[in-house]
Amino acid sequence: MSEEKQYYRVAEFARRTGMSESTLRRRIKNGFPHSQDRPRALILIPHDALKQQAAVAAVSAPPAHVEVAHLLPGPAPRWLGRQQRQVIQPKTFDG
Repeated sequence: MSEEKQYYRVAEFARRTGMSESTLRRRIKNGFPHSQDRPRALILIPHDALKQQAAVAAVSAPPAHVEVAHLLPGPAPRWLGRQQRQVIQPKTFDG
């Protein structure tokens, strides 16, 4: 039987969530829940934070489609793919 741990180390939590250790440490610095006895001591992240991180990741997923109509004139970036790429004409302003 595998028991769920109450706390995870930074590296283990990063592996489980798919986030980098540096991003996780930055979030800890900005208030992400953690436990640390003293400065330079081992940082432990509670098991509940894993569920919280999964919920945040589901809500903040990137959009499936990128709207390019309001971008600056010029060729679209290559990462958009062939079908979405087109040359956007500059807008003319009548004044």
